[in-house]
Amino acid sequence: MAPPSLPADNVRGPNCGVTCVAIAAGVSFKEAWATLRPLRRRGRGRWNGATSHYERKAALDNLGVKYKQLRDTDTYHCTLRNLCDKYLRTGKLYMVRTTGHVQMVKNGLVIDQNGLHNMEGWRARKRVRDVLIIGE
Repeated sequence: MAPPSLPADNVRGPNCGVTCVAIAAGVSFKEAWATLRPLRRRGRGRWNGATSHYERKAALDNLGVKYKQLRDTDTYHCTLRNLCDKYLRTGKLYMVRTTGHVQMVKNGLVIDQNGLHNMEGWRARKRVRDVLIIGE
């Protein structure tokens, strides 16, 4: 099974939530941005792409993506590496919110706005906050 890939029009920057919504929905970065922009709860000023968990879920709903939130007290605040080793199933796509970051995880690989990465370094040490199973 091939790992997920970045949208062709991906923009690097502080916009990991927008990139993850685009990957999960299989849409362009521009379409994900346009879906998330009206959902902003905080100020209407200049927006750099930062999203909340609730905004990402609402955007997935608007784009018709089926997902299931993993609610397990064991997974909350464990590291991303431990989450992958103990709880995530092979072949499934997950949107994982960690401390200050959102990334897609599949088969032990992590993808965010900067591309595809192995489970190593600072990404593996991030603490898990929320997990969405995409396609459930």
